[in-house]
Amino acid sequence: MRSDSLFWSSESVKDWASKPATEKQVEYIASLLGSREMPDGPLSRRDAQILIENLKERNSCDCAAKYGRCPICGKPMKPSSSGNTLVCSSNRWSGSGSYMKISAGCGLVIPVSLDGIKVTAADLAGEDRRIERPGGYWVYEAKPNGSIGLRKA
Repeated sequence: MRSDSLFWSSESVKDWASKPATEKQVEYIASLLGSREMPDGPLSRRDAQILIENLKERNSCDCAAKYGRCPICGKPMKPSSSGNTLVCSSNRWSGSGSYMKISAGCGLVIPVSLDGIKVTAADLAGEDRRIERPGGYWVYEAKPNGSIGLRKA
């Protein structure tokens, strides 16, 4: 186990910050950039850390503008990896195999469309905690895995 004194030592921090960015940092930056171009020149670990923080914030703002904010906790919504649902960006999952449960976050998970109509940021902004569609209302409901979904009322 590393000594806490190394963590708080300004010399060790300067040494760490001046080293070249790790392979994992560079891969993560590339995934956050998506189709945007990687910056030219070598990156230090500190530069990579700052770039990662800024890209995460920009991506968060992009998601909030496109998909809206979670009506439960206010964090940006984002598409799930499958693209079939919108999930709150605060959600963290744990589990094994095919069973996953919410381990942190508010737990909101909603389908990208209800009754064939795409869910919009305006749908999520409603204060009455329901989404109206021609076929009726959809209301928030707690699920056994700790997430919060929608059911037709």
